[in-house]
Amino acid sequence: MIDLPTIQKKLNLHYSLSLDLFGSEVSTNAANAFNAGIKGRYHGDPDRGRPSAARTAPIRCSSWSNGEIKRVDEPALTALNMRLRDDYTQDCVKGMLRWNKIISTAGYHFKLTLPNVAFHRQIGEFRDMHATPDGVLIDDATWNKRKGEWLPSTARRRLHRLA
Repeated sequence: MIDLPTIQKKLNLHYSLSLDLFGSEVSTNAANAFNAGIKGRYHGDPDRGRPSAARTAPIRCSSWSNGEIKRVDEPALTALNMRLRDDYTQDCVKGMLRWNKIISTAGYHFKLTLPNVAFHRQIGEFRDMHATPDGVLIDDATWNKRKGEWLPSTARRRLHRLA
């Protein structure tokens, strides 16, 4: 049996790695893939798939600027990765609601949460910074000291593989 705090750590890890799979928030490669017909959301909103709508409507994207996270407008076509990632996050939130209901019904006072999009990122706007799961920006020393609170340790991963 794996305890809920460990499940939260694994959730933090796998969610952040999954966000990286979408690529950089703003990407001309994503725009080119969309135009070639090889990128988009499976059975997505038909209006989103229309090239005219994708090229004209701006999207609010998270951006790292002057030492803080801001929301900026980007052309929808180059922000396709961000839009797809946001859709993925909405799907994950629905799953979290179901899981938390099961945990609560079982009598546990614990709530699983998704980490902030800036947490533990290796690709995109937030790759060169460290943030807590709540989105608070921290320095390298604090990250190195506290990352074990938020992510599973290598030793624990080996132990779970053996189990």
